Formats: sequence, C-alpha cells, structure tokens
Amino acid sequence: MTAAGARPDPGFVGRVDEVARLTEAVRSALDGSPSLCLVIGEAGIGKSRLAARVAAEARELGLDVAWTEAEEGAGPFSALAGLRARAETATGADDARWDQLEAAAGVIEARAPVLVIIEDFHWADESSAWVVERLGRQLQGVPACVVLTARSEEPGQERLGRLLSSADRVVRLAGMSRDETIRLAELAAPGSEVDGAGLWERTGGVPLFVREAAVLAAEGGGTSRATEVLRRRFERLGAENARVLAAVALAPGGTSLLVLARALNRPVEVVAGAVDIGRAEELVVDERGGGIRFRHALLAEAAAENVPPAAQRELRLALAAALEAEGSGPARARAAELRLLALPAGDAAAAAVAALEAVVALRAADDGSAASALAGTAIGVLATYGAPPDVLAALHVERGESLFELGEKVGAGHSFAAAAELAPADPALRARAETGRAWYVNPLVPDTGTIDRLTATAAALDPADTAVRVRLLGRLAAASIAHPAARERGRRTGEEAVAMARRIGDPALLSQALADLHLAPVTPAEWAAREAAADELVALGERLGRPDVALLGYEWQFGERLGRADRPGAEEALGRLELYAHLSSSPRWRLAAGLRRATLVSLAGDRDRCLDVLASEFESAGPWIHPQELVGIGMTFRAATAFVYGVPDPALAERFSATEEAGELLAAPFVRASLALGALALGEDELARTHLGLAIAGLDILATGLESLFALNACGLVAGMLAELPAARAVRPLLEPFADRLSSGSASVLLPTATTIGLLADLQGDHGAAVRYHRQGIALADRVQSAVLAARCRELADHVTASAAEPHRATLTRSDVGWQFTTPFGTGVVEESRGLVQLVEVLRANGKEVSALDLAGADSGGSIAVQSDLGAALDSQAKRAYRSRIADLREEIDEADAMNDPDRASRARWELDALLEELSRAVGLSGRDRPQGATDERARVNVTRSIKRAIAAVGASAPELGAHLEVSVRTGRQCRYQPDPAVAVTWEVTTS
Repeated sequence: MTAAGARPDPGFVGRVDEVARLTEAVRSALDGSPSLCLVIGEAGIGKSRLAARVAAEARELGLDVAWTEAEEGAGPFSALAGLRARAETATGADDARWDQLEAAAGVIEARAPVLVIIEDFHWADESSAWVVERLGRQLQGVPACVVLTARSEEPGQERLGRLLSSADRVVRLAGMSRDETIRLAELAAPGSEVDGAGLWERTGGVPLFVREAAVLAAEGGGTSRATEVLRRRFERLGAENARVLAAVALAPGGTSLLVLARALNRPVEVVAGAVDIGRAEELVVDERGGGIRFRHALLAEAAAENVPPAAQRELRLALAAALEAEGSGPARARAAELRLLALPAGDAAAAAVAALEAVVALRAADDGSAASALAGTAIGVLATYGAPPDVLAALHVERGESLFELGEKVGAGHSFAAAAELAPADPALRARAETGRAWYVNPLVPDTGTIDRLTATAAALDPADTAVRVRLLGRLAAASIAHPAARERGRRTGEEAVAMARRIGDPALLSQALADLHLAPVTPAEWAAREAAADELVALGERLGRPDVALLGYEWQFGERLGRADRPGAEEALGRLELYAHLSSSPRWRLAAGLRRATLVSLAGDRDRCLDVLASEFESAGPWIHPQELVGIGMTFRAATAFVYGVPDPALAERFSATEEAGELLAAPFVRASLALGALALGEDELARTHLGLAIAGLDILATGLESLFALNACGLVAGMLAELPAARAVRPLLEPFADRLSSGSASVLLPTATTIGLLADLQGDHGAAVRYHRQGIALADRVQSAVLAARCRELADHVTASAAEPHRATLTRSDVGWQFTTPFGTGVVEESRGLVQLVEVLRANGKEVSALDLAGADSGGSIAVQSDLGAALDSQAKRAYRSRIADLREEIDEADAMNDPDRASRARWELDALLEELSRAVGLSGRDRPQGATDERARVNVTRSIKRAIAAVGASAPELGAHLEVSVRTGRQCRYQPDPAVAVTWEVTTS
C-alpha cells in the first residue's frame, strides 16, 4: 500500500463534562490555586485526546503547556524527564527525592502559568510517583495545573490508589454513548455507510477501536471485534511496510531512520517511505526530541505482534548491532537492553556481561536512573535464561547503589539483599552487597546476623586502603552500636575507617566514616570526640557543597553545646542549622531545627510558645513525614516538657496511646524508656513502672544505643520519682560519669543528669551525695540560663514545695520630666520615648503577652490595620540561587587556599559571610520562610528595636535594673515580661 494522503481527522467527540471539569481546574490554576488531576480509563478510551483538548483550551487561556510521559520499566524520576528538572545540589541519599521535588517544582514555577501533562502514569516509577504526590503542596500559590493520564487495568495500582486520595480532581473515562459512537464513526469514515450502532456493540464505545474499525469497514474490511481491529490495520499496509513499522515498535525511543535502515538492511529512502505511510495513516508521529513513535501504545503492540516472535528476536538483535555501530554510551546501553529482550536468540552470558558494562558506564556518566532501569531489565530477563552468579550479583549491586543514591531505598534494599544471597565469590562485590544491605538495620535493636556477616566480609576483603573497605567498616561500626558485646570492636573498626578515609583523601568518604563512627557516643570521651567531629563535618559539608553533611555537623554541635549547658553556643549552632535547613529541600531538617528551637524556647520558660512551635513544626512536617515517627517524637517531647513544668498536657494522652500501639517499635528499650516517662507525666504510675521494667530489662542495649543518655536519664527519673530501688541501683552507675551534663536529646531537655542522680542517691539513702548532686544540677540549670529548669531542680531538691513568698513590687510613675522607676533593682528617671512607652505597656501587663501590633500604636493611642504579607522573603528560585552562589564561593575559597592566595580567599570568605548574614534575615523561626512586607512583621522589627533602645536607656540610669530588664523582657510578635521567678516583681503604673 502507498500513502495517498493523510487520513481525515475525526475530531473530538463527546466528553463535554470531562473537558469542563479539567478546564475548570486550569482556570483555578490561573487564580493561583494549583491542582493535581488524574484521568483514568482503559487503553484506547481517549485519555490522550482528552488531554490534548484540555491543552488546547489552556493555550487559549494563555497557559504554557509542558508534556511528558512515563515509560514502562524506566528508572527513578524518569516520568519527569520531559520537564528537564534535574536536581543541582549534591546531597545524600536521604535528600535525593526532596531535591528532585524542589527541582520539578522550580521548573514548573519558572514556566507558570502552565499546564503539565504526564501521560501513561500507570508506568511511572516509584520515585516519580512520590514526587508527583507532593507537587501540589510544593506549588502552593503557583498558577499551575498537573494532569496525569493512566490506565485503570495496568500494574502500579498501589501508586494510583495513593494518587486517587491526593488528587484534587479525578476523571474516570468510560466508553462513549451509542450516539457519540455513531458520530465518531461518521467523522472517521466520511461519506461511507458504516453501521455505527453495530460498532458500538462490538467496541464498547472505546474511541480508538471505533475509529480504526470504522475505517476498515469503510474500505470493505468488515467491522471485526476490537481485538482484531488493530492487527488488520497493519496487514493492509503490506509486508515490507509492516516490517519497518515493527522495527519502529521494537526499537528504543529516539531511534533514528539511519539505525532502522541498518538493522533492516534497507535503503534509508525505503524506511522513510514506510514511516511516511505510517504517519499518513495516523499510526506514528514524530517525537519531540527526534525519532518516531507510535501514536498509541496499543498500536505499537499491534505492530510488533504483526511479526512472528522469532522474527521479533532477530529484529532486536539487528537493531542492537546497528546501535552498537554508533559507538556512543547511550546507544550501547540501548543495544544491551535489546540483546536481553532478544533472548533466547543470542548468547545469554554475553548479553549479561554487555548489560553490566552498560550499567557501569551509565553510572559513570551520572545517569543512575537509566542504570537502575537497565539493571532491573537484565535481572528480570536473566532470571529466566540464566547468567553467572557474580554477574547477577554485580547487576543487583549496581542497581541497589543507583537506587540508593536516588533515594529509592526500598528497591535498593531488595537489590542489596538479593546480591548478598547470591554469595558472590569476588570479596569486593560481596562487601558492596553487605554494606548496602546493612543500611537497613534498626540502630535501636541489636542485629547479630548483620554484624556477623559484615565481620566475615571484612575478614575476606583485601586490607588495602579502598573506598569499599571504608564503607564496609563504617557500616560495621554503625551496626554495632546497639549490641553491647560488639560495640567496642565496632568502634575500633569505625576508627580504622576514619583513618583510612583520611589516607585516601576523599572528603565525601571521610564525612560518611565520621557519621558512622560518632552516631551514638556513650562515654564522656566519645561525646568530646563527637563535638570535634561535628566541627569537621561542618567544614567538610561546606567544602563539598553538601548541605546534608553540614546540617548533621550543626545538629551535633547544638547537642554537644547544650549538653555542656553552653546556651549561647547552642544558639549559635542552631542559627546555622536553621539557616541551612531553610535552604535544604528536605523537611526533615526543618523539623530537626524546629524541635531544637522548641527546646530553647522551653528552657526560656515559655511553655505555651514551646508547644505552639512544636505544633507548628509537626503541622508543617505532617504531609511529608511518616505519622508514626512524628507521634513518637511528639510524645517524648511533650512528656519531658510536662514533667519539667509540672503542668498537664491535654494532648499527651492521645500521643502516648498512639506510641503504645506502634507495636514494631516497642522492641527497642529506648521506646520503652520514653513510654515510662510519658506515663509518669500522665500520672499513670503503674503503667510507668511496667514500661520502666521493660526498659531496664534491655539496659545493656539502652546504655549503648542512640540517645542513650536521654533514655537513661528518663529511666532514672521514673525510678527516683516512683521509688523503684532496683532500677535506681542499676541506672545510677551508668549516669554518674555524666553528672556534669545537661541531658538533652532530639526530644527536648529533661533534667540535668546530676539532678536525676540526686533523686537516685536519696532513694538509696546516700543523702550526702544526693545534696551534692542536687546542687550540681541547680548550678547547671542556672548556667544554661533557664529559670524554669532551675526552679524544678530546686523543687526536687527540697522535697517539698515552699509556700509562695510575697512578690516584690515596683512602680513606674509618669511625670513631666519622664518616667520614674522605683524597684528593688534601683531607681532612676528616664526621658520618655516611643520605645519607653512600649516598654511600660509590656511591664504593666505583668507577664501577659502584648502584641507588637498593639505596642506599635501604643504611644499614639491608635491601632494599626493589619495588612497581608507579600509572601516569603525568598522563593524557591531565590533559594536555588543562594545555594548556587554559596557553593561557588566555597569552591573559590578551596581553590584560593590550594593556590596559597590569601587575599582571594579572604574576599570570598567575606562575601560568603555577608551572603549568609543576608540570608539569615530572610529566615524565620526554625528555618521557616520569614514573610516580607506584612504589617505585623514590620511591627515586630520596629518594636523589638525600640524596646531594646529603651532598656539601654534604663540601664544608663539604673544599671542593675537595666540588666534585669534585658534578660526578662521578651520581644517578638508577642512581647511580655518573663523574669526568673526568684527575682520577679509586680509592676504598678501611675501618673504624678
């Protein structure tokens, strides 16, 4: 058959309601309400044509249109490839998905207003689905609409199920009505008498089959059943043309006519003519990136099936040879996949080796997504046809490492486990498999099997300095922390890994080795070593441009400094942690910063604000982080806060019950210790005793694992408060080496360790030691500048609550010459100013909060209208620009240092410091975006500045009073007088 011209376009029939619903979503996007829409239905039902119709409507409304598609068996993030969204930041595996989410959102935002269409999403990989599920939240306020199309009967239904629950609109396509079918048949075969009603009966109103069957019927081919329609379409083209189109169907996407011609051993002109016929018949279309593809997947399947299976295999081998002749890395990778799919034709062992070589080359070219996809194809095919065990194991390892680097940890874990089960003979390959497998060990629970496997693997591995050995020894150190018998040996291997990484000179390798070694310090010397490691991690992270590494360093710095009751040092570390968390794409770091900010707010004595910060952080993290994880963290934090303040927390009981229900976590003694603390705070003494007993049963594990000091302190506190003498005897010796530390963890500050030891000593009848330890605890609370903690320590030391003393009084009197202060801290007269009037209003409230907005109008007696803010001071594009410039400056500093150019290094450091300072002004509490332009934000800034000037003026007149006000007046959006209860005064304001 020859092409006599293009087939008539039947146009678009029906789907009026569906078009209206999707167009409404597009219009909403224009108003700044982004939406995620899912169009589902069986193959050929018209999803793509519906998407094209909505795209035309979107263009009429002035939107850009971005179009991409998922491919079956492709690697992580492949469904987003058409958006050309590539994460620029070099981060760890934990942040890879977040980086890609931010990159995709950035591309969409840059093209806004935009309609994004992702077709065939039933074939999307897990990582692409993960990103798309979260795109809506990431695009808040961006004029963008995302439309996904997916078959309802294909694999991947679990992912579609999640999308069904998160999509803003779901459009389910069914077959067309009888009248619509008749109309489509008339348009597809104009001028012919086609039995439209009969077509409706035979095709179920599926548009693709209706169109093809109508054309066949018009040309005398009858109106056969839907399953026969497409096959007969290709029979009509003739054998030569059908074979060319079969090659197009079997070839990888983007294959050129030249490669097709070589594979078919035909002149390029002949191949081009056959493709022209397919184009005229509306079977194939030109790909956006070059090459040819079928208009619909069902057409490609029908084209391939028109050639016998043996001929298909020979075609694949011929295409592989033609691609190999091109010589490029991507062409060789596509050729390797074709040789696999051609089996049993060809040599299975050779195909396996070629696939492995191609996977390694793809990883070297930084295309982990394609590498993991090809490795997955090879593993699936070779399971049937066989391959040498070491080659299979290597494919599993390459796939596991690729997936792990891309953040797809579940699939990576399966690959590493499969590789290890194959027991490869190559010691290095086995080491990579076991190292990857060990990433999935629960650090709270001993795992003897993993430790034994890693130990045996290390013994068989060449002792020479290699990255493989460093990673293996680091994992062995990390896996050993919860195993008392293996811990010391594991720590020695960790130290060996760090030393080896230093000799190799690889900063990234060194940062991982340091993280593994210092994951869970349990002695004073180990805590000191971790603090030094924290400083080194910060420097390594900045050198590598790895925010995740620097963030870990700042997180450790905060913990160590607060543990030593160095509150200013902890504040400094937290400031950097918040700043870098703001730049990070991962909400986990923002949550980490938020928890630590809440800890400092709690120490400052502001319980309500502490719980507000906690609630705000959990609300922000809720859509992103597993609820069970949040519940456990929240319960422990609230329990610690409730005990320190001695105030019941209404939200604690619900979180306690949810943590108890998390059965798989309860094997960890740390969780039992947290539950014991929670039960104590709730007043459930018997339940607290039960959980304490279960925690003490695993005391050897508790003393060596993650957050060991916090957990031991919790157990000691519960034992002391409930007079559990056996537990007290067991815990006290473990706590005494840390008597000079303020116990802190990711879940708030509990008590100074010395105070807990004092309770235990008192219970044991060691009253002299109890007095000394209680004094030491009070001194630590004073040193950390926490009045509320010091008061709680004194209360526990005194055994009884002292009756409230008559409060001290102070007066503020307004006169013609200014304000007269008469206080226990001294007297003085200060000239009236805007800031002084605002200070007086705060003192007049005697501990109650006064909003900065009210204070801003206090001196005039007026009020200020609240204006909405102008949005975040930094949008995602600005954040990426900051990240890029910061990375450039760090690289310039390294280069200048290496070239011994101190002037250039100094200039770069000056610019970096200025940039970070500028960024810090755009970062609010816990690393969140600070709004700009809002009235309340301007009021916060102006009132804070004015009150501080007023306090300075008071200090000039009465220094002791100024010092008292400086530490007792809290400013922000809400201001209040909040002194140490021991020196609090009641203020009275009068006019002379």
